[in-house]
Amino acid sequence: MKTFLYLSFILVSLVSCGQTTSKNEDTTFYYTNEDKFTFLVFDKAKVDSFLLKFEPLKFSNTTLKQELILLAKIKLDTTSSFKINSFFKNTKNPDSSDYKLAIDVINATYNKDGEEYFQGSLNYLFFHNCLPTEFKTKWTQTWLGDFKFNSHFFEILRKKSEIIDKIIYGEISQHDSQLLPIFEGFIFNEINSEQAQQIKQLIENDKSFDDPRFKTDRDNFIYFLDKTSKNEWRLILKDCN
Repeated sequence: MKTFLYLSFILVSLVSCGQTTSKNEDTTFYYTNEDKFTFLVFDKAKVDSFLLKFEPLKFSNTTLKQELILLAKIKLDTTSSFKINSFFKNTKNPDSSDYKLAIDVINATYNKDGEEYFQGSLNYLFFHNCLPTEFKTKWTQTWLGDFKFNSHFFEILRKKSEIIDKIIYGEISQHDSQLLPIFEGFIFNEINSEQAQQIKQLIENDKSFDDPRFKTDRDNFIYFLDKTSKNEWRLILKDCN
């Protein structure tokens, strides 16, 4: 009997570690991150430059080949991580295994029968050239370097923002046709500058977003929205379902 009670106590304790309910709340607060819908950001000017320089985005493009060969010679940066430490809960740092995989894929692309690796190499080059300076070192992660925000924060955002929910369900669809060769195989949508401004204003003015438990997530997401609203960044929503 004592063993059963002890195991029951341990089970309850483990469940309690993942979520907390305030006496004054009707809903449970989750400290986990939303992992079904995540975000990527790119420097808008760099994306424009990339698309102009490397058109068409095809295996036969010799300019792309030359640039990828140069990219494969870049040494692993072990001295720095991404520059905004407040994001450490929203994404992970790249490591040496990410770098090794990137170099192996790029080197394999132009060997015999290597065209099957071109999509991966194109992704590495795009992320290397187009990530904002703050997150430059994350290029070796490509899509796995996405940003995840607190589940409770994101749940409120979906309830309060009609724009976000319509973008998730595809009722608002924004797919840059020039990016399709890069984003092939992924489900994504884009938040434009006007929408970013509207969502930013909503978060800043609605008291539902003032919960101190997700303040860092709130501030980080506003940072993304602010850069996007000023046409400095492009904000991509990635559907991981």
